[in-house]
Amino acid sequence: MRGENPSSEAEMMEPPPSFPVDSSIKLHKHEARLIVALHSMGKNSSNSGSSSVSFTQRLLLAFQDRDAIAFKTTREIKGPYCEIVEHKFKKPVVLAGPVLPEPIETSNTEENWSKWLEKFQEKTVILCAFGRECNLKKDQYQELVLGLELTGYPFFAALKPPIEAETIEEALPEVSKREHKGKALFIQDGQSNN
Repeated sequence: MRGENPSSEAEMMEPPPSFPVDSSIKLHKHEARLIVALHSMGKNSSNSGSSSVSFTQRLLLAFQDRDAIAFKTTREIKGPYCEIVEHKFKKPVVLAGPVLPEPIETSNTEENWSKWLEKFQEKTVILCAFGRECNLKKDQYQELVLGLELTGYPFFAALKPPIEAETIEEALPEVSKREHKGKALFIQDGQSNN
């Protein structure tokens, strides 16, 4: 299996022989570089008590020593890859995701978003959404909001509050609380806050 002993970024960017030719799953150069770097971690280690087992070898050993292997994906997204892993390790591959949130019960929420968007010309509103798993710190969150404001364009931000805040309003920089009215729409858990 490719990745057991990668020697270069170029080699890692080529799919393994058993991989479907038409697959859209491809490594980018920065991803290949990371894998090659991870593979070399642990080699020639001078730490006492540390073996010269690379990160990649540890990962492969972990796969071999388990009863099953789990990934956060679906067969529709990465089915061919999962089949290769199942075949290689002779272990069942359990897929657990993506986990979708419960649908929002408010019927007029989308209508409110639509009305807000209609106030602006097409292709002039910035959408900023990082997903539910992105946990920004308060200073990162505030810098992001200030950056969006500096563009001068209206923006639609679907973001979780930062780690140190309970609500979006609590997390906004003071200057933003005064200046974003009408030009920004913040969404938290499906509820708008403009």
